[in-house]
Amino acid sequence: MSLALVVPKLDYCNAIFMGLPACEVRPLQIIENAAAYLFFDQPKRTHVTPLLVTLLWLLVAARMRFKSAICCICLLPA
Repeated sequence: MSLALVVPKLDYCNAIFMGLPACEVRPLQIIENAAAYLFFDQPKRTHVTPLLVTLLWLLVAARMRFKSAICCICLLPA
């Protein structure tokens, strides 16, 4: 349930978030990490990277770049 609520909110308006400084992206990354901990019922001291890999999630900054690249490719003429 939490994944269905969190992931779309992180994906919403990725183009607007492009170019934000790291201090602005960090809270979004914390939310994504918290969702991964919650999904796997792991304590916060557990490394989050293996959890994100298992969920097939990118880091928030990488996710923004990926979504923007996909949008640019879709806009290219055939």
